[in-house]
Amino acid sequence: MLSKVIAQANIDHAEKWFERADKIVIVTHVSPDGDAIGSSLGLWHFLESQEKTVNVIVPNAFPDFLRWMPGAKDIIRYDKYTEFANKLLNEADVICCLDFNALSRIDAMADAVAQSPARKMMIDHHLNPEAFCRIIISHPEISSTSELVFRLICRLGYFEDITKEGAECIYTGMMTDTGGFTYNSNDREIYFIISELLSKGIDKDEIYRKVYNTYSEGRLRLMGYVLYDKMQVFPQFNSALIWLTKEEQSKLRVQFAGVGNDKTMKKIKEFIKRHELENVVEMLGFREDIDHLWKQADICVVCSRFEAFGRVTVEAMLSGCLVIGTDRGGTIELIQDGVTGYLYPYGEVDILKKKILEVLERKEEARKVAKLGKEYAKKHFDSKVNAENIKEVYKKICKI
Repeated sequence: MLSKVIAQANIDHAEKWFERADKIVIVTHVSPDGDAIGSSLGLWHFLESQEKTVNVIVPNAFPDFLRWMPGAKDIIRYDKYTEFANKLLNEADVICCLDFNALSRIDAMADAVAQSPARKMMIDHHLNPEAFCRIIISHPEISSTSELVFRLICRLGYFEDITKEGAECIYTGMMTDTGGFTYNSNDREIYFIISELLSKGIDKDEIYRKVYNTYSEGRLRLMGYVLYDKMQVFPQFNSALIWLTKEEQSKLRVQFAGVGNDKTMKKIKEFIKRHELENVVEMLGFREDIDHLWKQADICVVCSRFEAFGRVTVEAMLSGCLVIGTDRGGTIELIQDGVTGYLYPYGEVDILKKKILEVLERKEEARKVAKLGKEYAKKHFDSKVNAENIKEVYKKICKI
C-alpha cells in the first residue's frame, strides 16, 4: 500500500478537472530530461485511455536516447511548431505543468502558458513552487515527478487503466531522476511502485539499456567536450562542476530550409538517420518565414556548384548572418574572403569544416565580418538602390 502523499483536496479537484475537460495539454521544462518526458508521456497515456484529446508540448529538443519511449514521436516541439503549439495552449481546457516549478523554466513558452485561459495544474517535486497554477501538487520529498504521476493516477482509482506503455514511461522517469536508483531512492515505497509497474509487463533491464547504454555520435562528442573542456574540479570538496552555456548548447545545430530534388533529399535524410543526427540537423522543408530563420542563424553555408546572382547569399548578408560560400558563380562576386564573408573551394568538405570551426571559435572576428557583409549588401543591394540602378539603366536605354 502507498501512503497518501497528495492532499485529498488536490485529488478531488484534479478528478473534476479531468472529468470535465475535453482538451488537455501537458507541458514540461526546457531541455527535457528523462523525468520530464517520462512523467509527461505517462500522464499522456493515462489521459488517452480516458478518451481525452491530449497533447504534449516541450520547449525544445530532448535527448535521442529517450526517443524510443512510447508516444515520443507525438511530442510537439514549441521551438519548431510555435504557431500550432500556441493554438493548442489557447484552446486547452486544462494545462498540466509537469516537472517544473516556475514559468521561467519553460523559456519561450512561458507567455503562451501564462496567457492561456485554461485551468492550470502543477505536478512537480522541486522546492519553492511559484503560484501560477490553481492546483499545485508539489512534493520535494518525492524522488521524481513520474512517481507523483503514478500516485495521482492510483489515487484517482485508475491503476487498472495504466498500460504497459504508460508504465514504461513512468519507470523511465523514476529511474533517470535517481541515477538508476543509486541516489534519493531509499524510500521503500519506490520499490513497491516498481513492482506494480513490473506487473504491467515492462522490461526494466531493457529500459536501462536503452537509456544508459545507447550513445549517438553527437552524445559521445558532447560528453568528450564537456569532460575535457568544461569540467572544473574542486578537490577540497571532492567535487567537480560541469556546465554548458546556452550558446554552447546550440553550438552544433544545422537547418536545411527549402526543397531539393527527391534523390538529393533522400540521400541527406538517409545520412542524418545513419549517423543519428536527428537532434542536430533539422530538415525544415519549404518555408515562408525565411527572415525569421536568418535572424536565428549564426552562419549561412552556400554550397552551390552553380550560383547565378546569389539571392540567398544577399538575403543572409542583409540579415546580419555570416556567409560561408563556394568560390563559384555569383557567390565569389558577392563575398570578399575574410572581409564580408568566407569562401572555400567547391567540393572541399574538410576546408569547409575548418572554416565553420574557425568561425565558431573566433566569435568576435566573425561578428565583425558579418557586420561588414551586412553593410556591403545594404549599400549595393538595398531595394531603393536597386530601383535607382534600374532607373539609370532605363535612362541610358531611352537616352533620357
